Amino acid sequence: MNVARTAAEWDRVHTVGEGVGRMISAEELIKFRRFVGPGPGQVVIDAGCGKGAFSQQLWRYGCDVTGIDWSAEALRRARRALSGGQKRRLRYLQHDLNTDGPPEVESSSVDLVVCRFSLAHLGDRERFLSQARDWLKPGGIGYVMTFVREKLPPRAAHAGLAEEEIAVLDRGWGSAVRYGLGRAAVVVLRRADLAP
Repeated sequence: MNVARTAAEWDRVHTVGEGVGRMISAEELIKFRRFVGPGPGQVVIDAGCGKGAFSQQLWRYGCDVTGIDWSAEALRRARRALSGGQKRRLRYLQHDLNTDGPPEVESSSVDLVVCRFSLAHLGDRERFLSQARDWLKPGGIGYVMTFVREKLPPRAAHAGLAEEEIAVLDRGWGSAVRYGLGRAAVVVLRRADLAP
């Protein structure tokens, strides 16, 4: 598959299911709870949420979740899967994460920004991470999960970041923890406690 560059291309990807909807493993959830500690009442952005599987997991932890994706098709499927009770604490916004953030997300208003398997598809990763850091309250957490390009077959290399790109994701953050999950790397970033 070629890298999708427009909302229409992402709609097609989600319609035919080309490698989207990455599975959530038990190991990921155990480490997510250990290193991130999601909990009731936390305000969370799921950036590049796709069809909303991880957004729903965050909702199950009691979080107030906003899933953001560029694909109207992915969001249509995510909304269709919502139950009545979820609609109070789980919503979806269509937005291109390569642009300024959606006006609905205010500076220093979020406890956690999740970005699973989306960062490799963004044009300016540094800009996005800076924007995510701005959304976070002091001490807030950024959770980035990405395939490691060197662990992927050549035809899928576009879906991951190179080790040297992963190594610098922590620039501008207060602290970072990295761990592996199969062919993926997770970097848990914490915003400095000091207010901007």
